[in-house]
Amino acid sequence: MPIRSDLKHLYAGADWAARRARVLDRAGDCCERCGKPDREIVYTYTWQSWRFLDGHCEKIYHMAWIPEDGRHWCDEMGELLKQCIWPSRGLPRRIRVCITVAHLDHDPANMNEDNLAALCQWHHLIHDRFQHADSRAGRRDRSRPLLEVSQ
Repeated sequence: MPIRSDLKHLYAGADWAARRARVLDRAGDCCERCGKPDREIVYTYTWQSWRFLDGHCEKIYHMAWIPEDGRHWCDEMGELLKQCIWPSRGLPRRIRVCITVAHLDHDPANMNEDNLAALCQWHHLIHDRFQHADSRAGRRDRSRPLLEVSQ
């Protein structure tokens, strides 16, 4: 998701570039959740499942990935898999990994490096999924007429 225009000033300049470089260096230029290497070609396979807990249904996102050289499959947490079993149809997608910097508390003004994490785009989207849902709902609501309450 692109950076909102009213927040772009937070991500400009030498201070942000240096902070971002330190976060990526701390992470070893890899995703801090799954270990995918920045700018490398990998094959990924993603799927969803559902978990029922205390009467609530929760969507679970899963991902497996393998480097282009085919050494080994890893799960969404970077753990080695003995084999990858595809639960549905489809083939792995070939992608170039792009490591982004995420705000763990979802506050763009909080530039504390302890609050920043180097995440692949998949994990960044998962991390921000509730914010993205709110944004989509807000865009749909803006086009709807307002209800007037009669007294």
